[in-house]
Amino acid sequence: MSKKRHLNSDKAGFGSTVFGFPYGLERQQDNPSSAQDALAEGAADSEERSEFKIRLARDALRLESASILIRRRYEWRGYKTDGAVKPRSDFITLVASIANASVATVSVGLDFGGGLLAEELYPDEVQVLRGRGYRLCEFVKLAVDTNSRSNAILGAIFHVAVIYAKRIHNRSHVLVEVNPRHAKFYEVLLGLKVIGEARTNSRVNAPAVLMLLDLEYAGEQISMFRSRSTLRRRERSIYTFAFSEEEEESIYRRLIGTMQLQPQQPT
Repeated sequence: MSKKRHLNSDKAGFGSTVFGFPYGLERQQDNPSSAQDALAEGAADSEERSEFKIRLARDALRLESASILIRRRYEWRGYKTDGAVKPRSDFITLVASIANASVATVSVGLDFGGGLLAEELYPDEVQVLRGRGYRLCEFVKLAVDTNSRSNAILGAIFHVAVIYAKRIHNRSHVLVEVNPRHAKFYEVLLGLKVIGEARTNSRVNAPAVLMLLDLEYAGEQISMFRSRSTLRRRERSIYTFAFSEEEEESIYRRLIGTMQLQPQQPT
């Protein structure tokens, strides 16, 4: 059966979907070639005609669904947070869902002069990066539901966030605050580097370290795994679940059209 790659619009809140495909309708190859393939492979034995979607959370209902997921996942880890995701002009929130059940979320904040959340704990470190000419953004309020396809789901929503930050807003680096216990995971699977020592994050009442990702490196990893599919069988990397070039281009165009944005020119 041939694979169909397409973008779907929402029946409610038209235009918020940036990527969508039938989930569980077809059996994929043993060696998935994209995030779409990996996700569909995980649901190949299901008869449920559901759908995987990644949406922009721009209304109260979608923002609340992201907040509920964050609260559930953070409380499971013992963090104290209200999990509320509130609309901000310098942030977007992405929500991934399967059959309308939220399974992942992340918010992307841009360094437009209003200050980054990371500066609450790491003001000096952020200023040093700005002084080096880094065009910064941050990924915050990341939560992924635990299931057999959690890495594929993380890879898919992470790639959309990278497209938004790198291709649309010409950001060069991403800041992420993570619990020190999880720093190795992000280092090995995504290539983030610790640049700030452990401090107590009052937003979650837990320790955090500041990590940095070079988006040029992320782009190189995505391209490498696309071109050398045999690496997928032996490499532990979230980038193995990145979208194909065709899918990325569709997501990019959808983000531009949905948000009525003009991409910034590289500097």
